[in-house]
Amino acid sequence: MPSWSIHLSLANKLKKELKLNDEFIFGNVMPDILSGHLIENPSKIIIKNKSHFQDGKPPIINIEKFIKKYKKDLNNPLVKGYLAHLITDSFFNEYTYKNHYSFIDGRPKSILNDGTTLPALIEKPWQIKQNDFKIYGQKLINDNDIPTIKENITNYKIIKECPIDKDDFDKTINIINKISKSKKEFDKKLLRMFDEKELDKVYNDCYNKIYNILKTM
Repeated sequence: MPSWSIHLSLANKLKKELKLNDEFIFGNVMPDILSGHLIENPSKIIIKNKSHFQDGKPPIINIEKFIKKYKKDLNNPLVKGYLAHLITDSFFNEYTYKNHYSFIDGRPKSILNDGTTLPALIEKPWQIKQNDFKIYGQKLINDNDIPTIKENITNYKIIKECPIDKDDFDKTINIINKISKSKKEFDKKLLRMFDEKELDKVYNDCYNKIYNILKTM
C-alpha cells in the first residue's frame, strides 16, 4: 500500500479539484487506522481483509463491494475519501505486481529499477516497495502537498468496517498534521524498485482514475 504521505497528497489535490472538505482528507487514511501499525495502541485491531474489502487468495480489494454497500452514502465526503484510499491501494499494488514482481516456481522476486532481480529470501518485495513509497512521499511533503486538518469532523463512525473511537481519531489527526510538517531531504537515489519519473507517472495516473470515478458521484 502507498504511504500516508502519498494518500494525503492525492487527497489534498482531489479535495481542491472536487471542492470537498477535511472529512474527505480524513477518510483517505481511515482504512489503515486500526491496522495496529500506524497509530499506537488503537482501540481495536481490524484485519485488512475487512477494512480494505479484500476477497480471494491472494486477497484483492473489491472496490465494487464497497460502492454497493455504501451506495446511499457516496455523496458523503468521508465515504468518498475511504473509497479513494481503496482505489489508491488497488492501483499502486496492481501496478507493482505487474511491473516489479517476478514469480519463479511460486517464489516472488523483486524487479529493481536497474533491471536486476532480488529473491524474497534475501529481501521481501513488499518491504522494498513500501520503503520506496515512503521515500517518494518525502518529495510530496517537501512540495507542500500534504494538508493539515483544521475543520471539525464529527461524522467518523459512518464506516462500520472502521469503528474508531475519539482517541483513535485524535491520534490520527496528530499524525496527519505531523506528516505535513516533517520536511527533510528527498534523495531519489535511495529508490530501489521504482525511479522518480515512474512514480510521478503512477501518482498522476492514479489521481486521474480516482478523479474520474468521484466526479460522477
